[in-house]
Formats: sequence, C-alpha cells, structure tokens
Amino acid sequence: MPIKFRCVHCRQLLGISRGKAGQPVDCPSCGRTVRVPNLDGRVDPIATPELDLQDSALAKALDQLAMIGQLPEGEVEFDEADDKSARPPAVVTTAPPVAAPKPIAPVAPLPAQIVAPKPAAAEADLADLARTGAPAPHPATAWQPPPVARSAMVATSLVGLAALALGFTAGYITGRGTAPAAAPASGGPVATNPEPSPAGPAATASKPALRGRITYRTEAGDSRPDAGARVIVLPEKRTGTVKLSEAGFRAADAAADFQVVAAMLRASGGDVAIVGEDGQYEIALPAAGNYHILVLSRFQPESGDAKPEPGLRSLLEAWFSRPEQLLGRVRHHLGQVNYKGTEPSLWDHSFERAS
Repeated sequence: MPIKFRCVHCRQLLGISRGKAGQPVDCPSCGRTVRVPNLDGRVDPIATPELDLQDSALAKALDQLAMIGQLPEGEVEFDEADDKSARPPAVVTTAPPVAAPKPIAPVAPLPAQIVAPKPAAAEADLADLARTGAPAPHPATAWQPPPVARSAMVATSLVGLAALALGFTAGYITGRGTAPAAAPASGGPVATNPEPSPAGPAATASKPALRGRITYRTEAGDSRPDAGARVIVLPEKRTGTVKLSEAGFRAADAAADFQVVAAMLRASGGDVAIVGEDGQYEIALPAAGNYHILVLSRFQPESGDAKPEPGLRSLLEAWFSRPEQLLGRVRHHLGQVNYKGTEPSLWDHSFERAS
C-alpha cells in the first residue's frame, strides 16, 4: 500500500511507494522538495546545505569579494606569490611639450529675432462679426488683410459657428434621451478587471455547449464535489501546431497562468473550466463536432504504479509540451463527447478510490 501524505507547501495530497520512505522528492503539483514520511509516520526535516569554510578556494573567493569597493579607484591588488612569470620592466617615456592653443576670436552675437506682434484687429473683427454679422471699420493704421484672405477668414468663421451650434443642439437632445449612468457611492469599492469565474466558460461565449458535475469518492465511501478539478476539452481535428504549456492547467498554478493557457486553448477551438464548489462546470465550444474531454481530479490521487494509456499519451503529446507534468500524480479520465450545436450536452464523471 503506498504512503499517502500532503505537500507542506501546496497541501496537495500525494501518494508514493513505500520504498521511498524517508527520501526527499519533488512535489508534482508545485515542484518544491518535500521529504516522504517514514513508515512509522515520523518526518525528518530536510537538511540545509552548509558552506565548507575549510575550502581554500572558497575562502580566497570570499576574501576577494570582501575587498571589492575598499581599494582606491584605478588601483588593483596584486599578489606576487601567484605571479609565476617575471613582469617586464616599466618603460618610461616623455611626452613632447604641447603648444599653447591660440585664442579664438569672439563671434559676434546674432541679431535678436524680430517677432511680429499679433494684430489686435483680427480679434476685433471676429467679435464684431459675431454681434452684427458685418465687419466694423478700423482706423487707417490698423492691420488690413488682403481681400481674398479676408473673405476666407469670414467664411471659415461662419462655418465654425454653425458647426458649434449644431453640435451643441445634437448633444442637448441626445443627453435628454439617455439616462446618465449611476456613479458609485463615495468611499465605496471601485470595480476593476475581475478574474473570470473559475467554474464558468469564456466571457464571450453566448451559451454553454457542455455542462455536468465532477465528484470523487472519499476513503469513507462518501461522494463529494471535486472542487478545483480541471475539465479540458480538445477538438478531434486540431488546427495549428503550437503546443500548450502545462503551467496553468494544474490546481496549484497561478490564476494569471490559467487565463493565458485558457485563451490559447479557446483560440485553437477548445475550452477549459475549473469545477466549482458544487461540482458543476460549463464549457463553451465554437462549433458542433466531436471533442476529447480530459478531467484532472483535485482531491483524488493516482496510485504509485499507474501509467497513462497509450492513446492518452499520443493525444497529449500533440497538444502539450510536457504531458507528464500536466497529469502529475492526480487521477485523470479521458472521454469523448459529441456536441450537436443546439442544446448543451451533459457529461458527468465520478473518480472512484484507487485500488
């Protein structure tokens, strides 16, 4: 009978053969190292590696690290005992005198740029035009634009005023016919980008194509919802060759990784869902057809000597980069379902106790 224990890091229930008692192993769920309990139930702590301070090479490396930042800039400590060859004598050379540079004649400053003042008459023309519709007379010394430019200015102003009036009227009418959105109460929580419901399909799906319930059998023989189990649906005919990463499909993976791999799988014509607390799940599919459905249990461990079926291994090798890391040490089941494209198909599964 295998030894059963829980990972001290992710609390995953693990099972391993009795020959591994007392040995350190890697958790297939989180990848961290744990020690298998002894046959009497005692768990020895994992020893922390210690530095061998008697190692001369290590001591010398630590001394060199300690001297970093203590020597003046440009000075390098040299150990003559480590130098096996004689250093060549230093050659002293005398640089020729450098002639003093000739003074450069000052450059005359550039004249300041003359900026023409903005004619005040143009603003007065627009103000008078808005009041009376005709330009006001100006003194002989005022700025006068050419006749063609003056006509274009008047036409542009009239078009702009008409567009402004039309836009204000349309906005007023639209605002009266549309109710304003209710603002959140002061001090209340502000909605951000929430994570998708773990048991639901993609947000863009119009209706579910597959739904059901996943359960598992406890040691006492009770049937309970396998909350957190993964339901992966793969199309029978795949389009594309990019393989998916197993990170995100396992129970101990981060929610952000799950969203990434779920988006990639949905783009390939499949879907993935996380079983809810009540054991229910829903899957959305883009079109009718035959699909493979793979369920990874959350609470039911796999027996120590169990191996995946040849058909399952070939299927997963076509979709995932490391199928063995995807399956881990949890119970799994592969089935088939036919979605007719109208009503959602029902598919349930119960994980029984490993013999």
